[in-house]
Amino acid sequence: MAIGQSAVTAEATGPPGSLPALFARSVERWPQSPAVRAGEKELNYRQLQEEVQHLARGLRGLGVVSGDRVAVFLPKRIETVVSMLAVLAADAVLVPVNPALKPAQVEHILRNCTPRVLITLEDRAGGLAHYLDSEAPGPVVVRVDSPSGPERRDGNAWVALNRTGTGGEENFQLASPLAALLYTSGTTGLPKGVMVSHSNLAFGVDSVVTYLGIDHTDRILCSLPFSFDYGLNQLLSAVAVGACAVLLDYFHAQQVLRTVESERITALAGVPTMWVQLAAQEWPRDVARSLRYITNSGDRLPPRTLAILRDRLPDARIFLMYGFTEAFRGAFLDPQLLDTHADSIGKPVPHSQFDIIDDSGESLPPGEVGELVQRGPLVTCGYWQDAMKTGAKFAPTKSDGLHADWVRSGDLAWRDEDGFYYFMGRVDHLIKTAGYRVSRTEVEEVLHSSGLVLDAAVVGRPHPVWGSQVIAFVSAPAGGTVDVEALLQHCRRNLPRYMVPNQVGLLAEVPKTANAKIDYESLRDRHCD
Repeated sequence: MAIGQSAVTAEATGPPGSLPALFARSVERWPQSPAVRAGEKELNYRQLQEEVQHLARGLRGLGVVSGDRVAVFLPKRIETVVSMLAVLAADAVLVPVNPALKPAQVEHILRNCTPRVLITLEDRAGGLAHYLDSEAPGPVVVRVDSPSGPERRDGNAWVALNRTGTGGEENFQLASPLAALLYTSGTTGLPKGVMVSHSNLAFGVDSVVTYLGIDHTDRILCSLPFSFDYGLNQLLSAVAVGACAVLLDYFHAQQVLRTVESERITALAGVPTMWVQLAAQEWPRDVARSLRYITNSGDRLPPRTLAILRDRLPDARIFLMYGFTEAFRGAFLDPQLLDTHADSIGKPVPHSQFDIIDDSGESLPPGEVGELVQRGPLVTCGYWQDAMKTGAKFAPTKSDGLHADWVRSGDLAWRDEDGFYYFMGRVDHLIKTAGYRVSRTEVEEVLHSSGLVLDAAVVGRPHPVWGSQVIAFVSAPAGGTVDVEALLQHCRRNLPRYMVPNQVGLLAEVPKTANAKIDYESLRDRHCD
């Protein structure tokens, strides 16, 4: 069977509405309810709408038209949410730039997407002075940290941004199907801009709201970067249903737990490295009282960490999820199945279809490992200005311009007879040693299960005889040390000989990317001290 002929999920029934329309519905239904909160500052839905409309008109006054890119390079604050929603409302293309990136990385993104406007802070604009002074014509720079409201750069001066426009509750028509460019961190090469349509955003929100059961009573802690599809979807889902988005500018385990307690957070999302750190903390008593559900995505959650979270949160629903930026959302495991299917990524989310294919693109039967591909309206439109990489990853875009027919995940997986999918590792992350193929994920899970480490990362390193050797890097639990020999003995008891790490490197902290995932690239040539 060729790609695209497997149907293993619910079909899409029609667009659920654009994000600006869903936001307007929330304003109409819950105008006085808290919409976004950062520290002691809070806006209700009516106030948020007013700020969004003002800034959207200001962007139009700067000459922004349908399809123009507007980059938002801000830490997580209320002005960030206002800016992103205003870009969408003005029918421009949102480019959220991770505030953790360094100037050279930001410059690459800006040169690639050529934004009409850059929304940022004065000090961050100063850090980009080389780019801004050398680009012609370059973007108009708008700073949001002026006490009197947004200002734009006019030469070397900052002047107030005209936000009055035509007045009234203006709703611009969404003439362009493209809504956002999300730059993937990637493991090799420079970040690529994934083109996300308004349809992708709306179907993604509808899918997540449906299976998580999000409603206007939720208080959702946003600690993930908004440049990360996972974090952006979390924010947009809150706005679409009238929930309150509580912003946390950076991840610090104890601060997360204190905020959950003080803000009565009901929903918390994270990636495995975050959950590993949270599981190692002493939890305030009231954290478990408010949390209704938590979610994990980005990689497989170590079983030992999952067991700790289940013990700490006996009444919360724990959703193990799978997804990749090129398809926005992918799969989830029903929390009721954690006892029987905790090693599975579950089944496709609403509006999504999966298949497993071999190297020739033919569909594989249950039980056989191949590359996972995804179909449906969550599949994005390809890579910005990169037809070659788009052609290698995506099927041709449909004539409606809203999404490609299917996309390769780059992940190895298999499915069982009941339609549950199992992640095996990245196609390009398998370590080939002595004729065997080793999944670094499997080795990392065994390292975590030892209870001797806080975090672990496994890479392959060239070897003249074996082809590659397995190298593990680990960090110790707080206040402790790692007994390397005991760790290796645990691996020998639980892994075949060819999967046991040849070397173990001790780190104070396993390095992370800007999206809080393990930075494997920085470890490939690192010495095992």
